[in-house]
Amino acid sequence: MKKHTHIGVYAVVKNDVQMLFIKKARGPYTGKWDLPGGGFEFGESPTETLHREMLEETGLKISRCKLINVLSHTEAYKNSNNEDETVHHIGIIYSVEIDSQNNKLKTYGDGE
Repeated sequence: MKKHTHIGVYAVVKNDVQMLFIKKARGPYTGKWDLPGGGFEFGESPTETLHREMLEETGLKISRCKLINVLSHTEAYKNSNNEDETVHHIGIIYSVEIDSQNNKLKTYGDGE
């Protein structure tokens, strides 16, 4: 069984009645809703990674962020080669405010 650790940063973006999620396209959480964010590129700080991932995944720029928690979770799944794999996922969670100039979120209704 393959085992690996993934460390990522994730954004909690919300207003009074909405919260921003993305739909995962690959990995152990494929097809599930998740917070926007992801893994580090070499030499990046957590906030640099957060800014880059938010822009890549949502097209939104962050104006402010504040660390709110660090979480750890282990998940077993079948990878794309149908092999058993386990990931130890460490998530650094930030509360995020979006730059008001870039606050155009696409929303989806039920069933989409």
